[in-house]
Amino acid sequence: MVLADGKPWKGFPDVKGVEYKVLRKHPEGGGLTLLLRFAKGVHYPTHRHPGGEEYWMLEGTLRDGGKSYGREAYVWHPPGSIHTPSSPTGCELLVVLPRAIEVVRGPGS
Repeated sequence: MVLADGKPWKGFPDVKGVEYKVLRKHPEGGGLTLLLRFAKGVHYPTHRHPGGEEYWMLEGTLRDGGKSYGREAYVWHPPGSIHTPSSPTGCELLVVLPRAIEVVRGPGS
């Protein structure tokens, strides 16, 4: 059993305003189950999901793929999908990643 309240939020060194709590590490492929929290007005860099991604919105609003998702929305991205999520209001979501993500670098990055 994992008590999420007892785990500290951790920040990404290269993405200010997005924090996470790892709930489970998947034994193969570097995947994770985690809580993810976006501050108001923040976006996460463009990335690819080799193993797909699914998430459940806990609070706030997330913009993703030209759509906005609010509390209790469930979203599934198939393997190979690429996106750049952002949050105009701030949000928290439960994310399941079967495999580690790949950051997509643009020309000159």
